[in-house]
Amino acid sequence: RDERFHDNPLVTGAPFIRFYAGAPIRLPNGYVIGTVCLISPEPREIFGTGQQALLVRLAGMALNAVAVRALRREVDDVGRARDRLLRALEIAGRPVALLDPDGTLRSATAGVAGLCREYPLPGASIFDLTTLTPADLEPAAFGADEERSAAVRVGDLEHAVTLCRDPDGFVLLGAGTPD
Repeated sequence: RDERFHDNPLVTGAPFIRFYAGAPIRLPNGYVIGTVCLISPEPREIFGTGQQALLVRLAGMALNAVAVRALRREVDDVGRARDRLLRALEIAGRPVALLDPDGTLRSATAGVAGLCREYPLPGASIFDLTTLTPADLEPAAFGADEERSAAVRVGDLEHAVTLCRDPDGFVLLGAGTPD
């Protein structure tokens, strides 16, 4: 009966649609990326507000699924880039570790694991691994463009390392892989 659809080929021919209800899947910027819809060859006289609200909720769930998929891809891309960078650092042969602002190791090359073989990586504290103290990493004591020398203790030996501040924490650079 709707003049917008009465001559549509899906109404005049197979599948002979007689009922349609849809809710747009709308991005926060207003762009519509699809529709969640109900289609039936049986006519319906009533499609109540409760049913309409459910259809809108389904469209919201579809949007959430799209958003989760996009975030998962982004996380996967970041992980692949991180892994590639760590492989490149391994090839370079210099021990490198990434630390949180509180000094917790988050990522490390095998060279760092070799230097710190007595400690579990990641998750170890830089203070357990080096001659640094918490006061050494305080923002007031450690500028953004500053480098700080320290040493990693392995048994009776110490290996020179350099610590640099970055926007997400610190980067520990070793002088070389120990024998």
